Amino acid sequence: EQRRLNQLLKQAQSEALALRDEFTAQRPIGRDLQLTTSRLRSWSQWKLHDPRSAHVDGSVQRNDAASISLESVGDLVASSEIDFRTLRRDLHDLLAIQPKLSIAQALSQREAPQGLGSVIGYLSLGTRHGTVVEGEQETAHWRGGDGQWRRARIPLVWFTQEKRHELA
Repeated sequence: EQRRLNQLLKQAQSEALALRDEFTAQRPIGRDLQLTTSRLRSWSQWKLHDPRSAHVDGSVQRNDAASISLESVGDLVASSEIDFRTLRRDLHDLLAIQPKLSIAQALSQREAPQGLGSVIGYLSLGTRHGTVVEGEQETAHWRGGDGQWRRARIPLVWFTQEKRHELA
């Protein structure tokens, strides 16, 4: 392989020498080439990183314990988990006065206390206790935690009085 490489290099050099009179170094070739530059420095100017030179402050400051109320813990849990108990109760109450109810209708009659989380909760309950109409959708509207109205296209799900006892 070394001999083959040397042969190819000699062949390339001889062809370049044969063309050196036709193609001068200053002759335009019809292409613009980007010139690159690099700053050359001596190896002796480089310094290796010594991890021991980085000083890390390992001291620990003692702070007073934060006071946490049960209400704030409840709020944190409520904001991170869907409140299925409230959603079930709302559906149970609404189905007591009407025979059939969709998620959009439930949201128009009751607030969504967890915003999109409530909508997702209704969808989850609908897959277990409702009837999902394949291929059909409805637009659900609810007020977000910031007071702005939101809407989304969701699958059409019907809750019926026949399955109301499952939501109790």
